[in-house]
Amino acid sequence: MDTKRRMLAVVIIGLLLFSSMAAAVPMEVGYVAELRSPNGLPFSGTMDVTVALYPDAMSGVPNWGPHTFDDLDIEGGRLEFVLGQGGSAPVDSMDLSTTELWLEIQVGDDVLTPRQKIVAVPYTVLASDAERLGGLDAAEYLIPSDLPGLGVLFSTSVAQVAFSGAYGDLTGKPALATVATSGNYNDLSNKPALATVATSGNYNDLSNKPALAAVATSGNYNDLSNKPDLSQYLTTSGSPAATSIATTTLNLPKSGSTVSFGYCGGLPTGWSGSTGGSTDGFCMKNGTPGGDAETLFLMSYDNGDTNESVYIGGGAMCCGPSWQGFRIFGNGTALLSGSLSTNQGALFSDMAENVPVVEKVEPGDVVRIERVDQKNFNNSRFSKTTRAYDKTAFGVVSDTFGLAMGPTQNRSPVALAGIVKVKVDPRQGKIEPGDLLTSSPTPGHAMKATQDIPGTVFGKAMEGAEGNPQVILMLVMHR
Repeated sequence: MDTKRRMLAVVIIGLLLFSSMAAAVPMEVGYVAELRSPNGLPFSGTMDVTVALYPDAMSGVPNWGPHTFDDLDIEGGRLEFVLGQGGSAPVDSMDLSTTELWLEIQVGDDVLTPRQKIVAVPYTVLASDAERLGGLDAAEYLIPSDLPGLGVLFSTSVAQVAFSGAYGDLTGKPALATVATSGNYNDLSNKPALATVATSGNYNDLSNKPALAAVATSGNYNDLSNKPDLSQYLTTSGSPAATSIATTTLNLPKSGSTVSFGYCGGLPTGWSGSTGGSTDGFCMKNGTPGGDAETLFLMSYDNGDTNESVYIGGGAMCCGPSWQGFRIFGNGTALLSGSLSTNQGALFSDMAENVPVVEKVEPGDVVRIERVDQKNFNNSRFSKTTRAYDKTAFGVVSDTFGLAMGPTQNRSPVALAGIVKVKVDPRQGKIEPGDLLTSSPTPGHAMKATQDIPGTVFGKAMEGAEGNPQVILMLVMHR
């Protein structure tokens, strides 16, 4: 077994505040502990020790740290370090607004549990302000007895407004116009004469209005002047019947290329519908109606088997064996003859499920399951992860999905498969490409999984990361 993984037993000796009788309180906290191996013998050697202070015993954002003391010498089981030394932040930078402080120690790769509760001592750093009274020496403050005439001075020489701050207590106030307190335009004197349109907002009240062309108010193409001649492109044949319209052919500039469209209700001949019944709808074909034309688009109202269908594709017959394309039935069912490709403009993509997240999230955040309501899934709750190796971790919020399933209102897409961007915290351990990822104590961030705990891994790192929190690519993979 690796020596680092045997550092499982620790006995805390003390957490000491280095203080003195000098004027300034030092911003350093000393720590001494006894480190033992599982066999009970004191450990001796050199180890990296990472320290952080948390607001509770299990999770949360650190109040101080984490900071790693590199290559600490441990002799006879005595582990000793000083918070505020070795490049670590001074202790007066920690957040002391929480009601509790818990010390977490990591020796090598092992996080020693449980966290140790800190009792009172670090809070004495607040005494530094008491020594200086907010930055001033005590001698700089006045004592009322030093100024025996102070009360008389304020009662006889200072106007009432000095204490009330009220405009009404001023003397010699100017006479204000009514508009100063009403703010009403009508209370102004010498108001300018405004045109009628200034208050009506009506176009007809404008003077010198421009003369508009008829098309400006009709919006009718026929009211345009100098219209282009489209007759060279469009010809119409056939006689409209009571239940049909004429067939129209669009002659494209390239010789011999035409697109025809018209009503498919028995007129014109050759525009019959699917096998087993006549088509009653609108067709568009590439070629001549009545010949061996290729159907490009068909909207059918009754094709003999399923009502109200739309076909987009090609084939000598819209619904026969040679038909290829996309078909939508009236009941919402869709058929695709071929493959489906989504989000082709993206460099990578994923498939996602829209879930109700109860807090503000952004792409890359890791979320967990709080509660699931089968009868009304909108009452389910998902939120950011806040602890390491969380078995309820669900996945990563995505903004590059090619397919997102489920309603979108008040929900966020979480990647189920594919490649997605994820937030990671390498301070919990350097990440190499191929490392498995799990949740970390940093809210919404993943970290390298060093323990094999089923149900806690949700991806594999495709990029490396070290240093501060950052975003990398991850292959979605649950195990």
